[in-house]
Amino acid sequence: MNVGEPTIYRWMRDGRMTFRKVGDSTRFLQEDLDAMVQVYRSKKKVNEVHQHCPLCRHTDLIDGDIQGTGHVYFRPGKAKFWTFLDSNIKTTAKMCTRCGAVQWYGDKEKLVAVKQEDE
Repeated sequence: MNVGEPTIYRWMRDGRMTFRKVGDSTRFLQEDLDAMVQVYRSKKKVNEVHQHCPLCRHTDLIDGDIQGTGHVYFRPGKAKFWTFLDSNIKTTAKMCTRCGAVQWYGDKEKLVAVKQEDE
């Protein structure tokens, strides 16, 4: 994992890492270690992360939208009410065909534009 022992102990103490005690020794399941590696991925690989289910790592994801009585948007908490730029940010979703987990994504470019107008 390319991290030091103190980091491993800190993660165990903070409950961020699952481990098992067998007598005096500490054991880790391979799935738990893989999950830790997946959580701390490089920002350069964001698109790759979006192609896997966050729960079961399955790669068969179906694209779709979250639907309510109207369109469902994300609105930043500090967005101005009166603005020339609409502050609603369109969202999309993907659902895993194996476990049913839903990943919900927003339009990053629109968020950047809304944040710049607020400044």
